[in-house]
Amino acid sequence: MQTSAPPATPDRADQGGAARFLDTPAHIERIGKAAIVVLASLFALGMLVTNTSLLQFGLSEFGLLRARFVLTGLLTTFPTMVNLGCLALAYWIITGFSGQFRHLPARLAHICNALIMVVIGFALPVAIFGFVFIEIDENQLAEALLVWAIGFLPILPLLLVIVERMVKSIHHRRSVPGVMDMEEAARTSPPPRKLPVMLALPLTIIAFLVVGGFYVELFARRIYPNVPEQFGGGRPYEVQLLFRGDSTDAVARMHIPVMAGSTLSEPLTLLWHSDSGLMVEVPFENEDYVILIDGSLVTAIIFNENP
Repeated sequence: MQTSAPPATPDRADQGGAARFLDTPAHIERIGKAAIVVLASLFALGMLVTNTSLLQFGLSEFGLLRARFVLTGLLTTFPTMVNLGCLALAYWIITGFSGQFRHLPARLAHICNALIMVVIGFALPVAIFGFVFIEIDENQLAEALLVWAIGFLPILPLLLVIVERMVKSIHHRRSVPGVMDMEEAARTSPPPRKLPVMLALPLTIIAFLVVGGFYVELFARRIYPNVPEQFGGGRPYEVQLLFRGDSTDAVARMHIPVMAGSTLSEPLTLLWHSDSGLMVEVPFENEDYVILIDGSLVTAIIFNENP
């Protein structure tokens, strides 16, 4: 009687490769959804920062087709991302080279770790901000420290929690040196108090809104107006506007100075431009007035400095 051979079991490696291949569209779909969420978040953040900056002039801009909002959103997250990246790099260096400090006394090892954290986690981002925003002001160090402080604001609550847990861990290790003592302390110490979920969630949302609003306000007032437009900012430019020939009366009523015998304006400060018009700062009677000019009156914009 001839016995039949058992069925061949498929190779697990082949199964895994086939499964990954068949699951590729699902991964692409998830990546696409995540990318849409990120782009929408950057767009909303950029629009919020832009309108917060324009609010001081009584103007708002909610054009849904302004891709510049995404670039402004990236610019807004840049200081926080640099701070997080430098702190993560400092933590990776400390944990990766912790074995190199074992032969040192405990206090000296802590000093070395603190120096690494200060140099990589603090001095490096300040240097990056000073290099990136080198044209902000003559006092480059002060402006770099300001950008660092604003970018540090959103991660401050998280770092406070981490520092608190580290302090508790160090205190616990010093007070309970032995394993038996640790077991005894675990039996005798009361359980840590925790906020109820119904109370912790609203407090977290409120804290997030307060910190986020404060961050957006500071960024829109102190950083956004000092960054060039091509990088997502709203830095003013010195321009000259060439008006239509039939707009002489309208230009005169707005007290916009023009060159004699032409419709070309004197140098003005361009604060904002969009489909709704151009917002310029016009000097008149030793004061500066902000005027929103209808874009149809202008035929050309001459930039006196590179935008």
